[in-house]
Amino acid sequence: MVHSKRPGLRRAKFLSVSLLSLVFSSLCLSCSQDKAEYTDFASCGMSLPVDRSYVDKGLLLQSFGRGESEYPALYAYFQYIPALEALNEEMGKVADGEMTEEMFDGFMERAMLHYRQLAVAYAVPKAEYEDAVRDGGLDGKPYAGMKKIGSRNDYVYLASYGRTGLDSDGMDAEEKSLYEDCAREVEKAFRKVRFIDMEDSSMTASSAMPASVPDFQSFDVQGKPVSQELFSVADLTVVNVWGTFCGPCIKELPELAEWSDSLPAGVQLVGLVCDVSSPDDAAGIQEARDILDKAGVRFTNVLASDDLQVFLSGIQFVPTTFLVDGKGNIIGDPIVGADVRKYKRAVDACLQKK
Repeated sequence: MVHSKRPGLRRAKFLSVSLLSLVFSSLCLSCSQDKAEYTDFASCGMSLPVDRSYVDKGLLLQSFGRGESEYPALYAYFQYIPALEALNEEMGKVADGEMTEEMFDGFMERAMLHYRQLAVAYAVPKAEYEDAVRDGGLDGKPYAGMKKIGSRNDYVYLASYGRTGLDSDGMDAEEKSLYEDCAREVEKAFRKVRFIDMEDSSMTASSAMPASVPDFQSFDVQGKPVSQELFSVADLTVVNVWGTFCGPCIKELPELAEWSDSLPAGVQLVGLVCDVSSPDDAAGIQEARDILDKAGVRFTNVLASDDLQVFLSGIQFVPTTFLVDGKGNIIGDPIVGADVRKYKRAVDACLQKK
């Protein structure tokens, strides 16, 4: 997720809230789902038959639509609710101001022993999937190694599921049994998946974003003052919002570095480090610099100053990438997720309109 001055601590807080909300979500699903009937997940265009008794055992199905994730997606998780409730209760006993980053990390490490992904399915735009296959395969894509399970709505559906190689480390006999039961049910359900009309998500990446980048005063990771005047030196700026905590962000940086050296005239690439906001955050700046140096990045990377915090609050996921004209106006819709090919297409499309 987006901005935080201390990413480890803020991420830990976010994860703890997420675990609580997922428990609640599973209970809601169990109330609304009839036994053995199909449950529709219209945001991603899929429908699965899951016996509601497995929800009581810890199965959670969660879907995301366009704009909420890189691809419309359906996830299946197992959560051992007794262990998670006990951990949340233990965390709640720590007084405000006494919770350290190390303590949070410890709680989250313990929590993740009782929270496992069972399956994931993506709805990949058909044209993109066909391009990837034509260009030599799916390696390097988020859906690498997944199998095709169907198509509809101009999407190809890819999924990864199955009981092979289940990791039950840290589970007692009761939890392991429930985990394996839920995995078996998910595998059976995905074999009977149906594809339905996909509804637009009401929570898109662009809906909360303003029409332009606000006036701001900040610094880049090298300590140089930076303002909105940064955009005036180019006809088009590609802004890549990333975080030092974000694996996909870091993974795409070498490709961004290579692309930045071959951009057309009048086009520049700028990074916005969402989790480092102050020039006084020496540790955060050094971490960002180390990541950028390792990736061979030479383009400007701006700190997320206080002037940019409200703007960043409208960005739900990182990486998020968008185009800005010379006056700071945002052009088109943001691109959620790491996909340099999409960034290049967006730039090409924008230049062709001029």
